[in-house]
Amino acid sequence: MYNAVATLLLASALALAPAAGRAQQPDTAALLASEVEALRAFAMLDGVWRGYDPGKRSYTLHLHAQGLVGDFAFTPTSDGYTWEVPIGPATLRYTATVKDGKLHEVGDRIATGREFLRVFDMRLKRIGDTDWPGAGAVSPK
Repeated sequence: MYNAVATLLLASALALAPAAGRAQQPDTAALLASEVEALRAFAMLDGVWRGYDPGKRSYTLHLHAQGLVGDFAFTPTSDGYTWEVPIGPATLRYTATVKDGKLHEVGDRIATGREFLRVFDMRLKRIGDTDWPGAGAVSPK
């Protein structure tokens, strides 16, 4: 279950490259340690993660949808995460909770002066550990 989320987050990993004109290469071990520490906020999702930008001290979701691409703030909460996508005069806000081996994520279209509209509802159940991707595909059953 969480490997689907892990794949999404892994796809959102940021390339950490030194800024032009920087005299020293970054300490990659320190950057990786910083990422690992910051991603403890997502421990309930279990897995190997990348995607925390120590320079910005923030998480980013890199999204490809309907021929468009963008980077969006990805925020841990006490029981899951949230992320938002601006869409013209409205916002799509996704909120996920993780509890008792279940992930529930909803997406709401929010526009000023209007009631929110639920546009997405996903429920996943953890079925066990996996060594994906090295061990091959996860069986559908």
